[in-house]
Amino acid sequence: MKNKSAKLRSRIVDIHDSLVLKEDGAVHLLLNVPSTVISSKDEKGRLKYKSRQVQAFGELEKYVNFEVFELSFSLDLANEFRKLSKNYYPPCAPLAIYIGEQITENLNLELGRPYEYRSFITVPLKTRKIPLNWKKAKKYAKEELSKQVVSLFNKEVGFAPDWYEEFSQEAKAVRSSLMSIGADFMTSEQTAFVFASRYLKGLKVDSVEIQAHLDSSYEAIDEAKLYFLAEGVVGHYSNRQFGYSKSLPIIADPTVMNGQDIEAFFHSFNFEISTFCRATFASSHGVNAPLKRGNRAKKRAKNIGQEAEQADSRQRTDVIMAQELAEYQEQDIEKGKKFLDFVYSIEIYGVSPEEIWEKETILMAATKDTELEISSGKADQEKEFSVSRITEGHNRKLDVFVQSQPLESFCEHLWFASNSVGSKRGFYIARVVDRVDSYNGDTQRAIEDSNKLVFFNMYEANKKIKGKKTDNGHILIIGETGSGKSYLTKLLFLCHSLLRSQTLYIDPKAEMRKQYMEVLEEYESQGLYPELCDYIRQINFVTLKSENTENHGALDPFVFAPSTTCKDLAETMVAELLGDDYDNSVKFKNAFLRTVDELLLRRETGEQIGFLHVFDELEKSGIEEVVERAELTLAKVNNSVLQLAFSRGENRGLDLEQHMTVLEVWGLDLPKNGGQAKTQSQIKSLVLMYALGYFCRAFGERSKAETSVFVDEAWFMMNSEVGDNILTEARRTGRSYNNFLVLVTQSLKDSTGAKQAGDAENEKDDTGFGTVFAFNTVTKTDRLLNYLKVPVNEDTLEWVDNMTQGECLMKDPYGHIERIVIDGMLPEITRLFDTVETDMDFEYDEVA
Repeated sequence: MKNKSAKLRSRIVDIHDSLVLKEDGAVHLLLNVPSTVISSKDEKGRLKYKSRQVQAFGELEKYVNFEVFELSFSLDLANEFRKLSKNYYPPCAPLAIYIGEQITENLNLELGRPYEYRSFITVPLKTRKIPLNWKKAKKYAKEELSKQVVSLFNKEVGFAPDWYEEFSQEAKAVRSSLMSIGADFMTSEQTAFVFASRYLKGLKVDSVEIQAHLDSSYEAIDEAKLYFLAEGVVGHYSNRQFGYSKSLPIIADPTVMNGQDIEAFFHSFNFEISTFCRATFASSHGVNAPLKRGNRAKKRAKNIGQEAEQADSRQRTDVIMAQELAEYQEQDIEKGKKFLDFVYSIEIYGVSPEEIWEKETILMAATKDTELEISSGKADQEKEFSVSRITEGHNRKLDVFVQSQPLESFCEHLWFASNSVGSKRGFYIARVVDRVDSYNGDTQRAIEDSNKLVFFNMYEANKKIKGKKTDNGHILIIGETGSGKSYLTKLLFLCHSLLRSQTLYIDPKAEMRKQYMEVLEEYESQGLYPELCDYIRQINFVTLKSENTENHGALDPFVFAPSTTCKDLAETMVAELLGDDYDNSVKFKNAFLRTVDELLLRRETGEQIGFLHVFDELEKSGIEEVVERAELTLAKVNNSVLQLAFSRGENRGLDLEQHMTVLEVWGLDLPKNGGQAKTQSQIKSLVLMYALGYFCRAFGERSKAETSVFVDEAWFMMNSEVGDNILTEARRTGRSYNNFLVLVTQSLKDSTGAKQAGDAENEKDDTGFGTVFAFNTVTKTDRLLNYLKVPVNEDTLEWVDNMTQGECLMKDPYGHIERIVIDGMLPEITRLFDTVETDMDFEYDEVA
């Protein structure tokens, strides 16, 4: 086939908002249909949305024809980061800007251009047409898009400038009938933008460039020159750029592919695939009525079957399927179902014909031996492109590759749906994984296989944003050691510390400061990454070592806590420390609590008071039982980690005003794998963690400004009733104080306070978590799915069990749940997240 060029005109005369006037006087309505996010495993949500589509499309029967199509548009990451920059903390802004620019550049290089899908529907408004005087209006120019002024080289054009008023009420009626799927009007500029985009596929142009072309005339909509090349490829030339596209008609589709709705199946590829569908309601009369066609199909199937039997051969599978299809169709007709005839095609894009052919090969391989039949698209591409132009197919007969389905089956495609997850605007952290099977540890391949970017900003959770199911800003991160849990935690801490909020990270493993300082020293010595070095220097690292006397009392409740909190915390700490010696001595309890009250009164008068003063006073008691326990407490505190929380008030408490603080507690002996404290060393460490828990609460409650508290290895607190109560209360009060608690632990039962297996399904804690990241964990898969309210079946169990390192389930405040793979940061920055050290040298042929 020889190459040939053409310029297929849009035939648009005028546009007013969503109304489009064509050369033949026909008026079309173009509506934007916002994507409805439905989690990939939310079967109830999918069925509910399909029923809404059946109702909406059914309302269009009186218009006979309609189009649904989905186009890919550039995702302007630079602009998204600019919007986020309004909330950057000024001293951290250089690093935030650097991250935004580098991630934008990296994603643009990898993906060609990041993109998002937008869906539309067109409807021809009745059959009325605007009379045009073509002797006066063969050409036109629209001088200002913002005004309804149309001229023909200063000559009067042959239609009224207010032509659209006649159709405004009808347009509103159509929009109202499609309200269940969210269809809405667009501005004139947006409508023109959609039409122009159809001609510029494969070209690296952004919305600003396209809009600039449209500012002077609607003639710019179709200014691109088209070249129809070999193998069905179409070349697009505009503004000294070449791009390429190819339309692939779908001969037959099963509506569901690999457990996904057909539209979701096309979304799962890591390159752009637009979809186009022209549909016509089948007439109930004439030779092409569904009943007549069904009878003919049934007769053909019968004849083929008889021929197969006469030839003493086995009936072919397609014969059986044809018979079944005819029978089903007959049943649907008898039930009075509405039928649609439609032509369905997809379109792929590239910067060269070779890229188009490579993508086509991938598509054909993915659909081989399936019920989805895709034509190679080598037929008359000029005709195919002409017909597939927006609104051009309304008045044309559907001829080739026509499918016929009841309206209910047509809606099984699940038009206008997506399975995104995360925030509307935030930091790039991951990508959606659209497959059920395992990547076997190949995290990089999981990232490369997906084009669905996940953004996250925890502070969006309690803002008034449409579509959210909860205002709960608290976050739960669960996962076993080595799953990727720590990487994500540190990534989220870094991202949110760049914003105008205060951030506190509790690091009981005392590993962050060492790693950050090593990276700082290395980069400074080489003159690398000054923005990152400056950021590290701003972090308020506090390493609480009991050997350092300056740290004594830093977590003393008498130093930092108000009276009510101080008394509760003091009793909790002493009860845990003394155990039965406290619980079984009413005399000591009474004396202890009375002394605490007395010392709090003295503190209010300005006297310097610390926790040790309580036991100094109790030693003066004339009751031997009280004195013995006071002396025992002082003996336990002396030369131990408890000196960080027991003092005489000689040192100041921790500074609550720093922008970002990493609080490391040195020398803690934490129970392994969520076990109970058994040794004295573990008991003392647990007592100190109670003080840390109350400090976190005080940090978040001192003002209404956004604060976030990251509690790493939180299982050791959650596993005890008292510790769980501390964090539960912090979660409850945090909502009203704009405090966001990030709890990092190993299993689901730690997060719920459940002590027995199976308790998590019946969680009664009403504080909950608005966002959950669940990595591979010791929690049984069915319990995790129940907690997330995901149906438990063979498919979902496999979906979770096949997660590999770096993958997790994410549930966001909108109620969306997807499997994701963590990405989101630059190699020079992820060095900060390395915590595993080794002196051994390993070399492998393959590295994950």
